[in-house]
Amino acid sequence: MGFFKGIGVGIGAYGRAFSLLFSRQLWWFMLFPVAVTILLFALGGLFVEEWGDNLASGLETRVTGWTMERAWLGWAGTVAGVLARWLLRVIYYFSFLFWGGYLVMAVMSPVYSWLSERVEARLSGRRYPFRWRRFLWEAGRGALLAFGSMLLQTLVLILLFVCSFIPLAGLLTPLAGFLASSYFYGFAFMDYAVERKRFTVSEGIGFIHRHVGVAVGVGGVFVLSLLLPLWSLFTCSFMSLLAVIAASVAIEQQH
Repeated sequence: MGFFKGIGVGIGAYGRAFSLLFSRQLWWFMLFPVAVTILLFALGGLFVEEWGDNLASGLETRVTGWTMERAWLGWAGTVAGVLARWLLRVIYYFSFLFWGGYLVMAVMSPVYSWLSERVEARLSGRRYPFRWRRFLWEAGRGALLAFGSMLLQTLVLILLFVCSFIPLAGLLTPLAGFLASSYFYGFAFMDYAVERKRFTVSEGIGFIHRHVGVAVGVGGVFVLSLLLPLWSLFTCSFMSLLAVIAASVAIEQQH
């Protein structure tokens, strides 16, 4: 399949993915991102609360010690403690808003594997008997490959950033960065379906490389959605479900 035709297949698969995700059989998968997001936010909030109180108390004590000889500054320690607690909570909230989605994606790897299997069953009628060992293997493989893809993507983007300072070549780096990010995200989403074809890791990588356009198409829609301001948490949590389904649809069309 040609590169550009593959991109069209990857993008077009989102239409089918949307209808599948909101179907009666699969809509409840959207509850997983909600539950995982609330749980991670609550756990992170407890950590920030405990760590922030200790940090603020230490800062308050130190500021009070500095102002002991200046009675008119006796309020400074208390104010410093209150501001530190408030600032840490604000930083945590916005940090989770912008980057929490990626953590949600990592935790939801088993859900992606399960969702991809259910989609394949809907499309082809093939059903796989549930085995914990196989399920955990697929989820672990997906998480490891996603982590590896993230590292490679980071290295490629750093290299492209350096190249951006080269005259003329710098004009192409934004497009190259977009294509690289699209491919690595698409690769991670496609692997959940590829693994069930009983490919080895090298065979699975080879299959995706032969359909690199599909990977770019699937990942490209996801990357574009990440550009929506203040929507990264929603995108990573919910658009990733659509991306997993779109990858499974696209692969089913090619295999």
